[in-house]
Amino acid sequence: MASALAILFSLLTAGVCDMPTGEQTELNWQQACLQCPWAPQVLVPIVAFKNHIWLIGTSPGRETNRIWSSTNANDWKVEAKDTPFHQRIAYALLEYKERLYLTGGKETMSKNDVWASEDGVTWSQVCNGAPWKARCGHASTVFQGSMFLLGGTELLGAKVFADVWSSKDGKHWTCVTDDAGWAPRYGHAALSFDGKLWVVGGSRHDIDDESQRNEDLWYSVNGKDWMNVREPAPWAPRAGLGALTLHDRMWIIGGYGGFSVGKTNDVWESRDGQEWHLLEQSSPWKPRSYHAVTVLDSRLWIAGGRIDVDRIASDVWVSEPITRE
Repeated sequence: MASALAILFSLLTAGVCDMPTGEQTELNWQQACLQCPWAPQVLVPIVAFKNHIWLIGTSPGRETNRIWSSTNANDWKVEAKDTPFHQRIAYALLEYKERLYLTGGKETMSKNDVWASEDGVTWSQVCNGAPWKARCGHASTVFQGSMFLLGGTELLGAKVFADVWSSKDGKHWTCVTDDAGWAPRYGHAALSFDGKLWVVGGSRHDIDDESQRNEDLWYSVNGKDWMNVREPAPWAPRAGLGALTLHDRMWIIGGYGGFSVGKTNDVWESRDGQEWHLLEQSSPWKPRSYHAVTVLDSRLWIAGGRIDVDRIASDVWVSEPITRE
């Protein structure tokens, strides 16, 4: 009987492990800003660039973009009162070769343009019509010296993609594969970690249907050939999650799992993508999805996101993970 119980416990906890013997990671979340001067944001990323956090979004009562920056997430500076591109959401934003690159996103319709900035303030259009189809809700990261763009949706799940594209300048793009093997998705995350390109989570079609949430984890060593590492993953299926890398680990933060799961405020970490450790089941910040995350000064930052149907956040939380022996 005891042996059977041990086997059952092993099956139930597969993929969820404790930290290496003698180690324990602690999170010390602090609310850096309760109500930031920018309007409540959802589907709007933040990025660490030139020792600042950057956000391109709207202000209360305004229809135009504003560019904001901060070193501490409490004091925000308006760097620009407008941008040459129209207000949009669900775009990708990353740093590459000391420039910021913005790809795609949704205005009234989805876009397939690329914009770049050397200082975060002045933007120029690098590409007006990229060869990848107009999309929003895609993921983007830097891998093996190139920008990679993965998946996304034409418009609110109407057509969902599973393609992978790469570029070294934002103007010229190469289709690495038009079918990566993982289910077409949007609202997922992409990471470069341990010499591999990773894709996690996302939604296949209906955002509220939990059967359409992905609870898988894939990696590739070249962007073309993919391996399914975890399905199901130890965390609940989710889209609109936050994912990043810090201290030689991957981190997954919050997200939305559909009506039955709802929004989450859990935090997971992994050293290899195979075994995952649940650090917090319920963090002090409210459960949310389609929030923004970044790393600055070796700390995790989380901003905005959807709290419920009629509530979007404008707060910022920060934590410096501490590993104790």
